[in-house]
Amino acid sequence: MKDQIPKKLWLIVLAGFLLRLALVWTPPALNSDELIKVYDGACVWSTGMDHHGQRWPLFFKQSGEYSPPLYIYLSGLVAWLGGITPLTVRLLSVFLGTACILLAFGLGRAMRGRQLGEWMALLVAFSPWNLHYSRIGWEVILAVTLQLGALVYFF
Repeated sequence: MKDQIPKKLWLIVLAGFLLRLALVWTPPALNSDELIKVYDGACVWSTGMDHHGQRWPLFFKQSGEYSPPLYIYLSGLVAWLGGITPLTVRLLSVFLGTACILLAFGLGRAMRGRQLGEWMALLVAFSPWNLHYSRIGWEVILAVTLQLGALVYFF
């Protein structure tokens, strides 16, 4: 029973998730970077090719630059399952931002115990920086989540 996840953490995670979900509608309009990533990902999941005709690309050519594939494939899967809507475009970021809360708890618990983990989870849940990147469909929130996961694994 000692390793049981505390009830406070579930409340923090739920509050962080609901806050991120409410912020999905801010800004109300999707930008072209969000849409092209999701469209490319959904195209790959449905046809096996991006909008340039590349089969399962390792890097996606978008607006004159190349984007890493992991976020595009994951967001495309969400959009392929639910259709391309403003909610599905940003839903992956909401889930990844919520995962950051749990990973911050795990990092704090691994470093100094459960109390520090709860404080770290609370700070991440309401951190303006994390909230900003959890409400827009950009791949930066995936990088933060993967880095936190690597730190938890390290400790």
